[in-house]
This record gives sequence, C-alpha cells and structure tokens, in this order.
Amino acid sequence: KKNRAQAGGGGVSLSTNDFPPPITSSSSNKKNVKQKVITGQKAPSQQALSNVLQFPPPTSNTDINEGKATKEQIKAALGPTKFKRLKNLTKDFAADEIAPEAYVDQAAALFDTGFADSDFWSFVPALISSCPNESSSQLAIRYMEQVRATTAS
Repeated sequence: KKNRAQAGGGGVSLSTNDFPPPITSSSSNKKNVKQKVITGQKAPSQQALSNVLQFPPPTSNTDINEGKATKEQIKAALGPTKFKRLKNLTKDFAADEIAPEAYVDQAAALFDTGFADSDFWSFVPALISSCPNESSSQLAIRYMEQVRATTAS
C-alpha cells in the first residue's frame, strides 16, 4: 500500500518511493553526532588526530640523579662562588646574551688552571650541549676544539 500525497492542486502525486531511505548509522557514529550537537564543536578528522606530536617518555630517575651528581661535582671543583658565576654565565649563554667565544673564555677563567684544567674539559662541553641555543652551542664547541688544538701543540 503506497502513501500518496497531493501536492497543491496541481495533480502531482508523491509516494514514499520518491524520497531516499533514512540514513542509518552505528551507535558510535550517533555518539559522535550527539557530541558534536551538544558541544557545538566539530570533531577532529582522523588525519588531524594522526598528526599529533607524541610526548617523549619521562626521563628516568637515573638521568635526574646523574644531573645532580654532575652539579655537585662541578660545585666541588669550583667552590660555591665560582659555581654560581658559572651558573649565571651559562644562563646568559643559553639566552644568547653572551657570545659563544666569550662564554668559553669566561668559563675557563673560573677553573684553577683555565684551559689546562681537566675539570673544565670534563664539565663545560656537557653544559654547552645542554643549552637550547643549538647554533651558539655548536660555535662554542668549535671554538673549544680550536683552543684545545692550539694549547696542545
């Protein structure tokens, strides 16, 4: 049995076959549609979801403890006053407020025998590498390599 409707008085009759069937969807899709309607926000696409940066794994306690040990070793080698100067100097270098060569020279001056001090060579390269300003850090390391080459010959 077909439902027929008269459109206006023009004699056109319509049946349920003249309309597409209702869209059926899975329950998860219904939840997504419901969430979109409730929040008024468009859900992110799969492409957008797959383009999310992954957080790095948390650092292990051994990494943190090694950093503390190194800090204590530097403090023991320099003493508290020179350690504080090195800390402030490194902070300025990391913020690009001091030239790489000046940082290396001033850091060396804090050690008892300057560039000849083995503690300088064991601690300062790691400090430089830990700074976020990569280009300045690379320049400082290159400068240190030049200094080492000239002092060794």
